[in-house]
Order: sequence, then C-alpha cells, then structure tokens
Amino acid sequence: MVNIFLIVIIAIVGLIWLFSLIKSKQHKWFAFVLIFLFLFSIYGFNAAFSGKNIQINNMGDFTDAVKIYFSWYGAVFNNLQILTTQAVKLDWKGNQTT
Repeated sequence: MVNIFLIVIIAIVGLIWLFSLIKSKQHKWFAFVLIFLFLFSIYGFNAAFSGKNIQINNMGDFTDAVKIYFSWYGAVFNNLQILTTQAVKLDWKGNQTT
C-alpha cells in the first residue's frame, strides 16, 4: 500500500515538473509552488491522521476526517503566527560593544 502511494506521489510530482519543462521558464516558479503545496498537503494528511484510526465508511466519518484535517492546518498557521510575532519582538540590533 505504501509503495503504491509513493509511486503516485512521484508520478504527480514528475508530471508537474514535466509541465514546467514544456512551458516557458516563467512557469517554473509556478511548478515549484505546486510541488511544494502538494508535498505539504501529503505531509499534512500524514501528520493530521497519524495515531488516529480513521476509516471513512460513511459521510459522518468523512466530515470528522475533514474537521481533523483542517483543524491541523489551523494549528499550523496559528503556530506560524506565534513564531512570527515572537521573532518580531526580539532585539535584532546586535551587540554594540567591541
């Protein structure tokens, strides 16, 4: 199961990269962003559901899985906000003595 999953991921990343080679060079950044978002989504899916026995057998289970997944994304963006505000509060002037 994992081997098929990795093959699908590699195939999608390869198709995005092939798309960037066919188009002009200005589309390469777009391809890099697509690859990054795709890999981040796969990592997020893996991280959000690790340690949880999720089985999507009906619509109620699907909505629970969607809630878990998007709450994980909310926590990621909340952590980035906290990290950014703490970095802004730091004294970045450096050492004035020699």
